[in-house]
Amino acid sequence: MTLRRRWSWLLVLLVLASACSAPPGRRSIVTELDPAERAKAEQAYSALLEVERAGDASKTYEAGMALLSQYPGSGDEAHTLLITARAARGLGDSRSEQQLLELLVGEYADSEYAVEGAYELAGLQRDRGDWAGEADALVSFDAHAAEQDPRREGVRARILELLQAELEVEEVDQLLADHPNSAVASTAAWIAALRVFDEGEDPEEAGERLEAFLRDYPRSRYAEDARGLLAALSLEYGRETDPGLAVARADRIGLLAPLTGEYAALGQALFDGALLAVEEHNRSTGAEISLVSRDTRSDEVDAVLAAR
Repeated sequence: MTLRRRWSWLLVLLVLASACSAPPGRRSIVTELDPAERAKAEQAYSALLEVERAGDASKTYEAGMALLSQYPGSGDEAHTLLITARAARGLGDSRSEQQLLELLVGEYADSEYAVEGAYELAGLQRDRGDWAGEADALVSFDAHAAEQDPRREGVRARILELLQAELEVEEVDQLLADHPNSAVASTAAWIAALRVFDEGEDPEEAGERLEAFLRDYPRSRYAEDARGLLAALSLEYGRETDPGLAVARADRIGLLAPLTGEYAALGQALFDGALLAVEEHNRSTGAEISLVSRDTRSDEVDAVLAAR
């Protein structure tokens, strides 16, 4: 798209803004403003901030759209996008809000305003029931938010919830393709592989996913579980697997028990008994088996998650 065509398109959108037209979509170029235009853009940005402080969503939206259309690529465009998206929300125009936020997150991923935009976009997608869109926005937020951001813990918990309960395998795959280096990539890949395995409809695909998981994330906390599932596929279906990937460790024994919660006393007794048995076995045989416990928290849902 040429610069002239891009400006014309944005101006048309501004004229149609009162009819809730869509804001600008993704742009492939970032323009450089000459000094005179830059000064005008700064003045327009200052005027936008004043209108925003006045609390008039309609005027804020119009001013933001005007700034975006007249001075694309200005130094304050990221903040302008966020302000205009929030104004669109105040007007009840969720479609424009979404497109402005998506543009912000896509064009200015490292900006502090994009971090806020991603968080707000996730909330918008959640309200719509668009779980894949919510997950995508949350992963973007998690990738760029400051380490001390108090929202990160809740965001990661929500991402895990979406991966486990809401997203289809294809949607998880797309999330991995869009965010291959995210902090939740290994967990997403494991959940997708485990789900295909549990469905039991395509052992070959399950095996391929498990092998790919082990190659990509050999030190994941789920690596030993993946090896165990590969061994199970080999036993049940005769599926040949890279021997180096299929070997499951035999030096650990797992225990699921309610170590906290309503039945913590029973769980602690189970743990103590199992630990005593393992220690006695090691003394009598010279083996070096270790006990690995997972807390079910006296909750059936947590018990299933711990087992996985």
